[in-house]
Amino acid sequence: MKVLLISLVRRGGILHHNIDLANSLSTINNVTVITSQDIPQGSFSNNVSHRQVYTGTKKLGTFINYFNPNSYKKIASIASKLEPNIVHITSPHEWNLPISWVISRLLKLPLALTIFDPIYHEGTPTYIRLPDYFSRRLPDGYIVLSKNLKRELVSRGFAEEEIFVSKDGPYSSFTRWKQDSIKEENIILFFGRIEHYKGLDLLLQSAEEILAPLSGWKIIVAGSGKLEPYKNMLRSNNIEVIHKFLEEKEAAQLIQRSKMLILPYRSATTSGIIPTACAFSKPVIATDVGSLGAIVEHEKTGILIPPNDPKSLVLAIHRLALNGDYRKTLGKNALSLSQRKLSWKTIAEEHTKHYTEVIKIHAMKK
Repeated sequence: MKVLLISLVRRGGILHHNIDLANSLSTINNVTVITSQDIPQGSFSNNVSHRQVYTGTKKLGTFINYFNPNSYKKIASIASKLEPNIVHITSPHEWNLPISWVISRLLKLPLALTIFDPIYHEGTPTYIRLPDYFSRRLPDGYIVLSKNLKRELVSRGFAEEEIFVSKDGPYSSFTRWKQDSIKEENIILFFGRIEHYKGLDLLLQSAEEILAPLSGWKIIVAGSGKLEPYKNMLRSNNIEVIHKFLEEKEAAQLIQRSKMLILPYRSATTSGIIPTACAFSKPVIATDVGSLGAIVEHEKTGILIPPNDPKSLVLAIHRLALNGDYRKTLGKNALSLSQRKLSWKTIAEEHTKHYTEVIKIHAMKK
């Protein structure tokens, strides 16, 4: 099958998802991927044909080039020459509306769209929400990363038979840096871009109670984002902050050093941090919101707690910190999960089956 993937994101978890998806699909399909100019050649395996379009630099450049017809002409030219069996837009982006129109209405090609967030996160600006809302009406089929997200889309009026469920896998751009020489330390890790909905304040407000019985332990907060709202909670010597976007090698080393990862989210759809943590044999404590409960197997690969419940968070951290055998068992189970259910081979096979169904839906709409 000829598959054309389009993803114009420049960095972050969705970029890692797109790279691993393209590489895994290319083992059983003929895959071409279109990215922004910021994704260098060599980012994908040799089986993947990588094409680039200029999207400008930073938010202003993206906005200005939104109105540049040459960008869409290049995408249309690539697609028309390739004659793919299906086009799959694999990430959210401000340009998805005109791109979807070019693919589905002008070229009349089968179109699939991955929707990571059926419910927009807090603070998502209108200039992203509005075009995204309309671009979601153009594809023939949709791919989401859990059954919960499918139910959410159906509740919002999307046709159930047009929604297909897959999953996220461990990011190879992180796992390739795994080193046996890196030893675990007594670290409780909060990792990822800092946003209000991720509940960092719930962790920090409980830090004193968490660390009181844990001599020699510390909490590390690592990621970019707005740190100002939390500054008054970061005065303990046992809280370390790495306030920047971590490159893959640095992030991988930090995950390896840690004994657990904490996701105290108030709300969520899904998270690539969890399958990546699994691949490093790390148990995760996460709130049971969105699709996090579909990834974390409670008491098998991690611990699920109610949202906005600091007491449950403290108890869960103490269980893992004070019971090394239990923590290691969860870590081993997590690694096994990443190698079976969350493997990219499995994900590629799922996507290929979904593409066949989307192509059928497209044919029926003609």
